[in-house]
Amino acid sequence: MKIIHFFGTMNRGGAELRTLEVIDRVGGSVENHFCVLSGKRGALDDKIIENGGKIHYLKFNLLFLFKLYNLLKNERPNVVHSHVFYTSGLILLVAKFNGVKGRISHFRSSSNGRDINIFNNIKYGFLKMLTLYAATDVIGVSETTMKAAIGERWKENSKCQVIYNGIKNNGKFKKNIQVNSTTNLVNVGRLISSKNQMFLVDLLKTMDTGRFNLKLVGNCKTEYAEGIAKSLKELEINNINLIGEKENVHDFLRESQIFLFPTEREGLPGALLEALYHGLPCIVSDIDIHLELKEYFPKQLTILPLELSLWKDELLKVDHSLRNGLYECDDISKAPFDLDRSVLKFKDLWSKY
Repeated sequence: MKIIHFFGTMNRGGAELRTLEVIDRVGGSVENHFCVLSGKRGALDDKIIENGGKIHYLKFNLLFLFKLYNLLKNERPNVVHSHVFYTSGLILLVAKFNGVKGRISHFRSSSNGRDINIFNNIKYGFLKMLTLYAATDVIGVSETTMKAAIGERWKENSKCQVIYNGIKNNGKFKKNIQVNSTTNLVNVGRLISSKNQMFLVDLLKTMDTGRFNLKLVGNCKTEYAEGIAKSLKELEINNINLIGEKENVHDFLRESQIFLFPTEREGLPGALLEALYHGLPCIVSDIDIHLELKEYFPKQLTILPLELSLWKDELLKVDHSLRNGLYECDDISKAPFDLDRSVLKFKDLWSKY
């Protein structure tokens, strides 16, 4: 079986990493290709090639559809699996004309991050219509994502289903959380405006610098990260550290006691799931996907509006609970975010074609 996955760039984002985890578990029975719409190399390219994958750099421009048609004609994949929001509509339409049997649109975020205006609404409405017409399957990483991408009545469409991302439970998740003189806080995610890490800078600058230490783990090669670094220097804040991008974040989660996540937009945040599986108390923003996760993690998740006073009070409250042995974590065995379960669902999906 041959599958071509479509991404923007193969960097260490949640969608890219989760896809590679599933592919690794599926094994050599599938020949995996990746089509990169930016036309640029990414941080994961070498790993993909080392593992037997193939990468096609196909820049999204005026010649894209013509080049895409030729690519599909030459490679003759069994499945086209597109991870690029509504742009999937164009990709899957070309795949349909090319006779590709399996045409999958995979929604991983509650929006594509673009400005909302009349022009974009018309454009995305058209692309969504194309997606639903050309796709054999429409997958969302959460019910929240499906509602945002397809609509409130998505369950009435037989093409649509939710396949939750899975967490690889390798037995290394910690059991107990111990706090010393300083409570270690952590946030994991690329430093960009939608992840909203500047909110945490504003939060900690008003608090006891000796009580809390925050690590921001994620890609720091962004203008937003430069702005944070500048603010830390100007405000002389020494208890917030920009760690940068790391291949394995589990060490940082094991060393931490509280996970902070003031993000403004998510599909199904893998970093938050990993923190929850580590047993960490998590203080998060009040977006729909966090409300969906609250069903499975009622003890660990605290959902708050982005108001500094509320976050400050809750952080002190959680810290007090940890220091006095009052904190309890949830039973993760009841949550559906297991990697093996996710792998089986994708194997069943791909094997249809």
